[in-house]
Amino acid sequence: IHGFHTFSHYGGEDRVAVRQANWNADKSAMEARLGGLTITWTPNNGPLVTAPTTYPGARPDVLDNILVHPIPTGRNSQITTYPGHDAEDITWQDVILTFPADSGAPPLYLVFAKPAVEALEVDVYGAFKGRPRNGLHVDHMPSRAAIKRFIGANIADVATSDDYLNGVASIAIPAKVHQRFSETYGGRNSRRKQLLDASNLRAAVDSNFEAITPYLLEDGFTEEALESARAMMHRINEKQGWYQ
Repeated sequence: IHGFHTFSHYGGEDRVAVRQANWNADKSAMEARLGGLTITWTPNNGPLVTAPTTYPGARPDVLDNILVHPIPTGRNSQITTYPGHDAEDITWQDVILTFPADSGAPPLYLVFAKPAVEALEVDVYGAFKGRPRNGLHVDHMPSRAAIKRFIGANIADVATSDDYLNGVASIAIPAKVHQRFSETYGGRNSRRKQLLDASNLRAAVDSNFEAITPYLLEDGFTEEALESARAMMHRINEKQGWYQ
């Protein structure tokens, strides 16, 4: 079995990794080891299941394994928890799995990607890198431009590198809300606004957040969820040392 990324910048020489799944000791399941992850494929010897089961002894919120099971016709299989302790280090990798001849299972092509961004998700800006946004924008609070001005005015001998700029609290919101109502989107983030926000970063977060709050409420988000997100943004910025 061979696979190639046909539109690769390697000029057709970029092969897809191939890994063999092998029977375990009692031949009750097949396992493929992929670095820090193990994919366990359990043959179906009874009624078709409609959802994957938790691997024995594993915490439901932190899975070391990906569980694969037979999928009934017309149904989709979903695992809502992204597997692996180091999931943030896995992005856009793919692999072809082959199975023992006596299993009857055909080769399987898998693609792993970082989990999609969720509405009102809050984290440092860098944590959203490389993740599908599905109609959401990630709003940097305070704005990137305000942070640059703050660094220039308050932190000597420090370049405004991405490491600093990516370590600022951000929130995922519908693109239309960001584009239409954010006070720092595009041309609305004037030099005057940047300087004002840079002069008091905590106040800037509150101002930026309050500008979009009415429209997020109109979009169906609850006041409780919004205030929880705002509080999280302040905690992140405090932890990152932007203000106390």
